[in-house]
Amino acid sequence: MPRPTTRRGRGAVGPMALLIVLASVAGPWSGGARADSPLTWYASTTNSQSFPGVIAGDGVGQALAYNSFSDPDSAQAYLDAAQAAGVKVILDVGWLNVRDSNFDPVRSYVERFADHPALAGWYLFDEPDEFGLTVSEAETGAAIVRSFSDKPIYGAIDSRALRAQDNYRDTIDR
Repeated sequence: MPRPTTRRGRGAVGPMALLIVLASVAGPWSGGARADSPLTWYASTTNSQSFPGVIAGDGVGQALAYNSFSDPDSAQAYLDAAQAAGVKVILDVGWLNVRDSNFDPVRSYVERFADHPALAGWYLFDEPDEFGLTVSEAETGAAIVRSFSDKPIYGAIDSRALRAQDNYRDTIDR
């Protein structure tokens, strides 16, 4: 199975995955998906249904699937492949729709995938200050997600805007 192309910085071509360290790493990470792994793959679901197998082979037990909102059928295939590989997935809820207060597609998407066994949680926003997501929009998006799912909600704050974390603190789960 070919290795995924690593994404560095803002641009990349072809399938992408970036290994994100969520906690300190100790010991080898191989031999199948590990639920206790402190690592999460950052991977597109578009044309990437083989990634869960690669991820599991590296001993990583979770993926943050971006672009999943733009193609729900690919998201479904990715979740199914992840379930077969023993990998959990955090799905992007379509944070650009949240930013634009276009909540109906978000509601439908969350409802569709809320009960999938591979679902680990929801990715509500990415760098809200940079992309113009207001706290009110994030709060509404979080309320929609929570109305259909009890899975954790995640977000990413740009390191240049760490002050923003206080503004969005109540929209994500800790």
